[in-house]
Amino acid sequence: LSAAVASLRVDVQKLHAWLQPLHAELTDLDDTAEKLEAALIRTDATIAGLHQQIVELRDKIPGF
Repeated sequence: LSAAVASLRVDVQKLHAWLQPLHAELTDLDDTAEKLEAALIRTDATIAGLHQQIVELRDKIPGF
């Protein structure tokens, strides 16, 4: 039984060693995705603001 437990312990340690870098990569990827989402929201707001300015300028042009 102790040999089986020792073997299981080795397997768990190997799995942990394999999962640790994967967890770090996924955490980094999640952080990058959140930053990208925030940047896209800001970009969308900027575009909407520019669109509104263009509409306002267009409306000031007589006969347009």
